[in-house]
This record gives sequence, C-alpha cells and structure tokens, in this order.
Amino acid sequence: VHWTNDQTDVLVSWLTSHPADCHILFYENKGHHDSNDKPSAKDKTGIHNIIAQHIFVPSQEWAEHYTKVPKKFGVCVSNHISYLRKAFIKHYGKLNQTGQGVLPGDGAANAIGIVYFTFYLVYLTDYPIELVCKEFPWYDDLFRIWNGIPNFTAKITTSQPGKSCGANHLKLITTHRKATPPPDE
Repeated sequence: VHWTNDQTDVLVSWLTSHPADCHILFYENKGHHDSNDKPSAKDKTGIHNIIAQHIFVPSQEWAEHYTKVPKKFGVCVSNHISYLRKAFIKHYGKLNQTGQGVLPGDGAANAIGIVYFTFYLVYLTDYPIELVCKEFPWYDDLFRIWNGIPNFTAKITTSQPGKSCGANHLKLITTHRKATPPPDE
C-alpha cells in the first residue's frame, strides 16, 4: 500500500476522534481510560484491523484487495502509524532544540542587534512550526494525541557548549571506594 495524504488524513482523523483506541495503542497503562469511551477492539491488532477497514473498504482502488487479505491491511496501518511516529519525533525534536545561542563575550552580540535581527528574520521566513506543518501536515493533530507521552515527546538535554559530559562518564558510574575482599572461610 502506498499511503496517500487523503488516507493519512482519514487515519489521523480516526485517531483524534477515538481516544480510547489511542489509549490502547500508545499508552503503557492500558487499563485506565475514560470508562465512557469504549475502544474499538481489545488490543492493538484489533484496532489496526478496524482502522484498516475504515480506510480501505470505501476506497475504489483498495476495497477488493482489502476483502481478500484484511489482516495485511491491518499490518499496513500499524506500519504507517510507526512511520508517523518517527516523523513526528523528528519534527518535535527540531522544534524543541535550542542550539547554542549567543555566548557571553561574543563581540558581535548586542541587545539592539539581536532584537533587530529577530524582527528582520520574522519577515524573511516562516515560523518553525509553520515550516514543520508544511512538510508534515499532521503534526498538530498528532501533537494533541502524543504530547506528554515520554516515548514521543521526551525532553532532550545536552551539555553546555564546549563541555563534554561524556568524557567523565565513568566517574559517574563507578564508586570511589575500593571493593572489599570476600570474607575468609
């Protein structure tokens, strides 16, 4: 299956309108979802199969193929959700990186120049979120679903510019005292 934007729109629309399904698909604690909203199936595979039916049965191109091997289309839905997850994480990372910024003592830095440059830049380019949404139009909808789930929106921290925390990593995991020998028998 080659996914079109229209099919992806239907998939993302399903996810945004079925929070109980999202709870089973994306959260580790499967049992605690809103009791008023029932999932479409009891497990991920069942939900993928129901979503596949929703997407491919109405399709003139795929309906006949779907009726022959519906489980394969459920796997296609699962794979496409994985693709969307990877793309979302990539774009989320881009939007949440800070870069190194301006360092103290940088001769070219001054408050007036920075403010002027910022306002000038706004007129030359789109905001980063607009660029992401042009490239990946499902970002906002998926953010509403996946924001706050550590596997999707983990905060990435890095060391200060010019300082490597990895160089001294052994100091962090080793103890400072010598091991005691085993008792004599």
